[in-house]
This record gives sequence, C-alpha cells and structure tokens, in this order.
Amino acid sequence: MSTLFILLGMVGFIAGLVMLVKGFIKKTPKKNAFLALGLSFLLFIVGGGIESSKTDTSAETTDKTPVAEEPKVEEEQEVSEEIAEETAVVEEVKEPEVKKSPEDVQGEIKSGLFELFCSTIENPIKMTASSKEYIKSNPNLFPANSYEEVSSLINYDISFKHIAKSPGRYDTTFLQASGNVVSIEEVDMGGEYLNVIHIIDDNFDSYYTCYIGELPNVFKGNNITIVGIPLGTSGFSNVSGGTTNIVAVAASRVGVNY
Repeated sequence: MSTLFILLGMVGFIAGLVMLVKGFIKKTPKKNAFLALGLSFLLFIVGGGIESSKTDTSAETTDKTPVAEEPKVEEEQEVSEEIAEETAVVEEVKEPEVKKSPEDVQGEIKSGLFELFCSTIENPIKMTASSKEYIKSNPNLFPANSYEEVSSLINYDISFKHIAKSPGRYDTTFLQASGNVVSIEEVDMGGEYLNVIHIIDDNFDSYYTCYIGELPNVFKGNNITIVGIPLGTSGFSNVSGGTTNIVAVAASRVGVNY
C-alpha cells in the first residue's frame, strides 16, 4: 500500500509539473496544476509515512525476539566434578570386604552348635559373649587332637561348686571332671555329630556336656573324664520329681577311664 501511494505521488507530481509548464507557455490558469502538485506531494508523504511505520514495527519486533540462553556448560561441569569428588570420598570410606579364613568359619560354626546345645536344655542357658568369642577364636580346641594339647590350660582348683557360685567368672577357664555316664545321645547334624552326655561325679554333681564329633567308645555306664569350658548353670526335672542342677560344658576332650 505504501508503494502505491508513493508511485501515485510521483506520477501526479510529474503530471502537475507538465500542467504547470503548459500553463506558463499558454498563459492559462495554473490552479489545477498546483492542486495536482499538492495532491501528489501529499500522496508521497503518506506513502513514506506508512513505509517508515513498517520499518519501525519490524525493528521493534526483531528487538523483542527472545534470545536463547546459552547452556551453562561451566556450571554443569563444576557440579559433575563435585559429584565425582563426593563419590570418590564415599568409595574411600568404604571398608574393604574381609574374606573369612577356614578357621574363622569353623569357629563360627562350632560356637553356633554350642549355642544350639544350650538352647535345648529344659531351662535354656545363654552363653556369655566371652565364651562365644573364645570358641570362635580357638576352634581347634573343640575338640582338641590330644589331651596334652589342653592339659596345660586346665585349672585343677575349680569344681562344680565354684562354677555354680559364679559361672561367668570361669567362662573361658578349662575344667576337668570325672564321673559315670547317666545318658548319652549322638545327634547327626548333617555330617557333623554332636554327643550330649550327662555324667554324675562322686559328689553327685551333674555335668551336662556337649562334644562335637563322634565318640565310638563311650556308652551309658562308662566312667569318663571330660575337659572343657563351662557354658553356664541350669537345671532340669528328674524322675524323682525334683530338679537336677547342672553345669553345662563345651567339651574339648572326652576319655574313657578303664
């Protein structure tokens, strides 16, 4: 539209000039020529104004076009580096996984078997932390390969009455007791045998003993000697209607007295 006004203005202006020149030559009225020039000038001004308005609008629109923000590469990189550093710190703090030795595994198994034995007593015994730790640390002593291996560890001064009075005081001390076998039961634990033996000594004190392994030569009525550590004291009902007080023992050696 602005171009049309400008063209009309230019054409009108030229026509007006021609009319004006003819008027001067022929000495005719020049009013129409001046009107044509004036109208042409007006059209030219209007066309120019419209074009200028378009240009301003276009420029304004261009200025208002949103500019996409550049990605914050540096900030993202800093965050990634911080995460990497924190991850590295966590990995350093992690304790390496400790692989258990065969001896450690055997210690845990044997300690667990003695705990199972204590739980089957009519009035269950709770093993002390010291006795459990001692068995875990010395699985080779339950059982020992020979009497000589444990003889130096035996405290010959303690007996039933000492343990009955203060069982926790002797929970890692080896004792020795001899007596007649009142009962013996061998239990197959899936490849590992447990022998549970009840003996009564000459003072009619009862020892309830657990031995890990087979005892092919021990039977009810035998007189035997046991060596082991006390696991605690308890009691169970007897055939007379009373209660038999016992000391539970984790046996290291069991031998028949001939």
